[in-house]
Amino acid sequence: MCIRDRTTAYSGIRAEDEYPGAIQDKDDKAPLIDKEDELEDEEDQEPIPVYFYLVVVVGFIVKGLNETLPSLAMFYFCKDDLKEDPAKVGAVINLVRMIPWSIKPVYGLFTDAFPVMGKRRTPYIFVGLLISCLTWIMLGTVINSLALVAVCMFFNNLGNAFANVCMEAVTVECSTGMKFARAATLQSWMWGTNMVASIIGSIFGGYMLNAIGNRGMFLIAGCVPVIALVAIGFAFPLEQDSSMNHLSFKESCSEWSSQMKCAFRHRVTVRCLIFLLLYFSTPTVGDASNYFYTNELHLSSKVLSTVAVFGNVAGVVGICVYQKYLRGVPVRSMVLWGTILSTALALLGVLLYSRTNKKMGIPDDVFLITDSTTSVVISQAAVMPLFALAALLCPEKVEGTIFALFTATMNFGSLIGAELGALLTYLFGVEAHNFTYMWQLVLLASLMQLIPLAFLWLLPQGSASNIERPDDEYDDESESKQD
Repeated sequence: MCIRDRTTAYSGIRAEDEYPGAIQDKDDKAPLIDKEDELEDEEDQEPIPVYFYLVVVVGFIVKGLNETLPSLAMFYFCKDDLKEDPAKVGAVINLVRMIPWSIKPVYGLFTDAFPVMGKRRTPYIFVGLLISCLTWIMLGTVINSLALVAVCMFFNNLGNAFANVCMEAVTVECSTGMKFARAATLQSWMWGTNMVASIIGSIFGGYMLNAIGNRGMFLIAGCVPVIALVAIGFAFPLEQDSSMNHLSFKESCSEWSSQMKCAFRHRVTVRCLIFLLLYFSTPTVGDASNYFYTNELHLSSKVLSTVAVFGNVAGVVGICVYQKYLRGVPVRSMVLWGTILSTALALLGVLLYSRTNKKMGIPDDVFLITDSTTSVVISQAAVMPLFALAALLCPEKVEGTIFALFTATMNFGSLIGAELGALLTYLFGVEAHNFTYMWQLVLLASLMQLIPLAFLWLLPQGSASNIERPDDEYDDESESKQD
């Protein structure tokens, strides 16, 4: 059982997709109201361009596979081949993984300012995926120390994050000028394919590991991006040429700076950014837990793979439950009760770490799968309003940059939480073969999930569909600059 896996919904849901018809006319000052009945008249739409399928759908399939297929192999490689302790692995690997994902707005600035051969997306996606491919091949052949693993994983995630930003930008561009149902369809394709690929990667990642070994899995992961590289080759001539209308680097920096000022001038936006940072910064001890599962409970890679599969499926269920039944629930209430229930389930996990479940006659694998799956459903449903809120607070004209700021804040918070978890693991003396204080570590980390609830006042009242976007403030700033 993981202590609240908060990276499942790595996000990308825009306001228009989360609340179709919720955005009102600028002259209408009434609160935003959900108008889903307007979608019924949107039958005549242009077909989704082939360019979108080649760049985004194929790209997110590769992303889902590469996030899950080699994940168990990386864990066993650090634990068994490199003989590293959980605190060190958690501190180093999580640091190099999350830093590239915490500076996503910078990538958007770079691609907008420097087109390559007149293209702003496909060349950068190609280079990012190529870097990912090469780093996995290096891990599968010549890397033999944690320091070199850290270097490879940093550049691997740098390439993936850069490509991811460009793919999300393509989705936004394909949605521009279209009705809300069209945008929702594009988002469904993007994240739906990613989740399906993650489930497939989790299944094969565990069951193939015993047959081909850790390095073999890395080599397979290195071959996966080739699929997207071929697709990008076909998509390159389909991308619109932007060499004649792009801004200079100085102009792009000025525009980027104005967009950041727009976000930080809006009080609700600033408060939400602070809460997101606090919410995602609570400590996680997933790396120590994996060591406990394998070295203490002696669970096989197949069992861990099954746990990952159930976790991904539970994430999809959590999203569906939220979309179907909980979208109208106030944001504060969703976060409050979702956090409380997630914490309660995490505390039940202490029974596993203290071995009490064996005294109760519950097998370790059954307890782990059941508890983890239920916890992911609740935590996923609880975190969805935060993503919806972030999307709704993105002003018109700068949605991509501001939403990247929100997701970067979440990623940076997750990085802090992972590092705090690694520090607590070290302080509690939990090592590869010493789990004396493991249940106390899990107990403390679980209780610390409740800390952000003291800052719920930072979130706006009401449901996400009643939050007003800061469009007027941005327009006022733009007009003042023109004057």
